[in-house]
This record gives sequence, structure tokens and C-alpha cells, in this order.
Amino acid sequence: MRQKLLDRSEIMWDTGCREWKGAKNESGYGRIWSGERLVYAHRAMWECEYGSIPLGISICHQCDNPRCIEIDHLFCATHQENMRDCDVKRRRKNGAAKMRGQPSPVRGEKHGLVKITETQAREILADDRPAKDVAAQYGISVSLVYGIRNGRNWGWLKAGLEADQF
Repeated sequence: MRQKLLDRSEIMWDTGCREWKGAKNESGYGRIWSGERLVYAHRAMWECEYGSIPLGISICHQCDNPRCIEIDHLFCATHQENMRDCDVKRRRKNGAAKMRGQPSPVRGEKHGLVKITETQAREILADDRPAKDVAAQYGISVSLVYGIRNGRNWGWLKAGLEADQF
């Protein structure tokens, strides 16, 4: 498998990435037949180098290039760590904007479906009371409180950014 991966990739000297030249999915991630099923090329390269990938672990790209299979550009992370990395690098996309490949320009209080202000979102982040109590105080759902706390909603606040920086 390792030789197949090397034969179907090419080093990009300007970035150091080893870009997959074979089949790719709609997001640009390389795909290769393992003999049993289609697998992601970067995950196959990781397994060739280090063995099986534990359940619940993602193989992520330091270079943010989905075509890259260069082992030195890959690292293990949980899904939550991967999403935090996306937020810090400002590359997570959402909603309809994801379909167009562009980040949404409307965030925070400018969004038409907003339920709370940025100040309230910051207060919720700092509040360590049970989510049920916080939700009741602000008149929002418990799931929104959890979303704010884990960065799914108002994520740039958790990453220490302002809405126009995200």
C-alpha cells in the first residue's frame, strides 16, 4: 500500500506537501482502494507508517491541504481538537456558505437567527452553573448553552477572536 501511495503522489517543492494525484472526494481528500473498501489516502499513509488508527481519532493536516499525504504534515486529534484547530486557523465553514466553499460573512449579532447578544454569549461561556439554569436565565435552549460552551455556536469567542476576525 505504501508504494501505491508514493507512486500516486507528487512532492510540491514550494509547500513540502506530497499531493495525492489519484481519486478525490468532493472536498478534495484523496481516496484509495484498500483491497476491501475505499479509504482516505492520508489515513492510509498514516496506517502504513504507524499502524492502525484508534477509534474516534482523526488524522489531520498541519498544512490544511486535503490532498496532502506527507507523513510529517499529519497528526492525530480527537474530533473536538480538530474543530478547535479549524477555529484557531479560521478555516471552519458553516451552513450554506460551506456549500459554496466560502466562510459565512454574517456572524454573531448580525445573523438573522441570533437568540442572544455577544455579551450574553460571553457571560454564558464564563458561567459554570448547570446548563439548565443558564438556559432558563437567558430564555434559550440547553443545547444552545452546550453549543456555546463547546464552541459549536459563537465559536470565535472560545478561540479568543472577535466576529470580524473569524
